[in-house]
Amino acid sequence: MDIRDPATAKIGEEIFPFEMETVPEYFLKKAEVELFDTPDRRVQGLREIKELVKNDKHTKNIEFEDDFLLQYLRVRKYNVARAFTQLKALVALKKKHPLMFTNFSYDTLVKSAYDKVISMLPWRCQDGCVIVLIELVEDVRRACMLYLFQSLRNPMTQINGYKVIYDLKSNPVRHLKHCTPEHLYLVYHSTQECIAARYKEIHLIIFHKTPETLLNYFPKAALPKQYGGDLQNYDTSEWVKKIMAPENLEALGGRPRQMNV
Repeated sequence: MDIRDPATAKIGEEIFPFEMETVPEYFLKKAEVELFDTPDRRVQGLREIKELVKNDKHTKNIEFEDDFLLQYLRVRKYNVARAFTQLKALVALKKKHPLMFTNFSYDTLVKSAYDKVISMLPWRCQDGCVIVLIELVEDVRRACMLYLFQSLRNPMTQINGYKVIYDLKSNPVRHLKHCTPEHLYLVYHSTQECIAARYKEIHLIIFHKTPETLLNYFPKAALPKQYGGDLQNYDTSEWVKKIMAPENLEALGGRPRQMNV
């Protein structure tokens, strides 16, 4: 695959919106090359992982939708055993920390969007990655669960993954109180070992000499103005409202299987 330069990427050409209904041909080929993702592999992989789900005591009573299982197959490049191991890690996480997956507060999450606590920026990077901006960490664990799970419904995000901008300079004192070993481990374990996400880059603003150095990695059109970009007045609250719909929350991470009586 060719290398797409962030300095020359343009909206409508290399830069695509965060929400997409179809996957462009370029990225379908990328998925085949990088993830071994083909129609035949999808059919075979789904059949094999469903068999593992059905025969394992930890997962046999949980129902997973096909598009959810595909996230794990893609992130593990169709190594079904590794995909299933990661899926079981998620099941264990839900059992141990149920509050991370339930009782989402609509008002709190919409406020987090308005306050830009955590934002899925409206334009993707030139290589298709979703750009995640985190400026505060309060209740970020629960917000991350919902944001990552719901954004991973999109095949474009499954194929290309995420690039994260973590602004530790925004309020260092408020960040510091959340940096306990327990909190940091839980964030790492849940996002890296349980959720089927591809993390391509993580940028800590505190390590960048100036925010403008982000332009070496991100298209200017896709970055907010405070980081040297052109983007202003971005607001993800409408997307948050959509993902908070009951039908979208119902199967978050799998639902109990309906038993025949």
